[in-house]
Amino acid sequence: MRSSWLRPVWLYGPTCAYCALIFALSAQPVLPSTPGGDKVAHLVAYSLLGLLTVRSLFFSTRWGPWPLIAISTVFGCIYGLSDEFHQSFVPGRDASRLDWLADTVGAFLGSALGAWFFAKVWPQSGLVRRHGLVRRRFTSRPRP
Repeated sequence: MRSSWLRPVWLYGPTCAYCALIFALSAQPVLPSTPGGDKVAHLVAYSLLGLLTVRSLFFSTRWGPWPLIAISTVFGCIYGLSDEFHQSFVPGRDASRLDWLADTVGAFLGSALGAWFFAKVWPQSGLVRRHGLVRRRFTSRPRP
C-alpha cells in the first residue's frame, strides 16, 4: 500500500461499506427469513462488523488486542442501537432490545476473533512479507 490517499480507503472502506449495507437492509420493510431466526442473523451480521472494525483499527493504530476488542465492541453496540432506532421508523419493522443485545454480542465475538487473528495468526502468515501489509508505525517526528 504505497499511495497515501488509498490507505484510508483500504483501511476504512470495507467497514463503511458494510455499515451502509446494514443500513440499507434495515430500511427494508420485510426481509427473508434466515436459518436460526432473527437473533442469529443479527449475531452473524454484527460479528462481521466487529471483525471489519478490528481490521481497520489494527492496521491504523498500534493498539493491543484488548483496546481493539473494546473499541470495536463499543462501535458495534452504538451502531446496533442506531440501527434499532432506524428500524423503529420503518413500516413493518420494530426496534427490539433483544436484537440490540444480539448486535452487541455479535460485535464482541467478531472483535475477539479478529483481534486474535490479527495478533496471532497474521504475523506468521506469508502475506506480511509478500505484500508488505504491515501495521503503521507512528513516530513523534515526520519522516523525510
